[in-house]
Amino acid sequence: MKSPICIAYLSDPDKPCYHYINPGLCAHPLLFRCIEFIRVKEPTLSYSSMQTFICPRKFWLGHIGGYEAVEKPMPMRLGGLASDILDQLHSKIPLVDNATIGDLVVGFSGKNGFTLDDEGFYPFQVEALHSVFRAYINLNKHAEKGTTQAKFSWHEDGYPEVIGFIDMLNYQDYIGWEFKYTQKDDAYTKFTLQDQLSTYFLAHPKVQRFTVRTILNPVGTIKLSKNEKIDIYRDRVYQDALARPRHYFKDQSYFRNEFDLEQHKAKIRGIADDILRYIEKGQGDMNAFYQKNTPYTCFLQSGNGPAGHCEFLKACETGVISETLYKRREGKVYGPDPETGKVRIE
Repeated sequence: MKSPICIAYLSDPDKPCYHYINPGLCAHPLLFRCIEFIRVKEPTLSYSSMQTFICPRKFWLGHIGGYEAVEKPMPMRLGGLASDILDQLHSKIPLVDNATIGDLVVGFSGKNGFTLDDEGFYPFQVEALHSVFRAYINLNKHAEKGTTQAKFSWHEDGYPEVIGFIDMLNYQDYIGWEFKYTQKDDAYTKFTLQDQLSTYFLAHPKVQRFTVRTILNPVGTIKLSKNEKIDIYRDRVYQDALARPRHYFKDQSYFRNEFDLEQHKAKIRGIADDILRYIEKGQGDMNAFYQKNTPYTCFLQSGNGPAGHCEFLKACETGVISETLYKRREGKVYGPDPETGKVRIE
């Protein structure tokens, strides 16, 4: 058994560490995940965590430290709202029967940090989203139904476990779907999507095709005019989406044999090895996960359009994790596992 290296380690006769929380989390205020658990079991990865590791400091802050911004950036919140709506529209077992798009916007806006103003409107970005999805429904783009937010877990001997969710599976899980609400639909190509889709193909051996649907966020091209009433703006976006459906809604399909899955498995192995190396070198301390301070890593595109700066930029600039800007996130429930019946939290 490896000798403990975690700076917060306290021996306990009944569990790996006094601060240990099953399965693999940490109760100590400095950490979210148990360093000793990662060392023994290897890091559990997801597509998002692999992408985050392009900056090791960001990986530590988000995945080991467990921090997140108190107020998420607008593109991230819009993406969350769009995802919630799409889950409902495409689910073969919807949460709410016969819900209108207005009902869905109202129902999910609060969860994503949006509130009504004094005149009863959401921010114009949300009202634009509302209009785009009105057109989406009227054009019958929501006709495809399946299992939305389909959970997966992939693991082979010699590789770390990879977990996550796929936006939708249908046709007996032979076809997968990925939805992107974005201002930059041309940013999604086979090259830029290869890591994400390779992860999904590994996770679901039955899936032979993935269709990536981009849904245009129009706020970059259809501006809210000075003194324009929100309801007028909302109708203007709606009419434009109805008139130009091919501009707003684009599908591109990719097939399993287009991707080198063995190469992707090697990449997964390499990322896990790098994470373990950083942990061993610095005993899990944040400073061992160095910051790649370049415009590319500090100012990235998100899956939902221009994301602005990294959410942890202030922490890196000041060296302080401010409680007014960041909070510790709660574990995400993944279970129960169909085989063991145990609930997973990551």
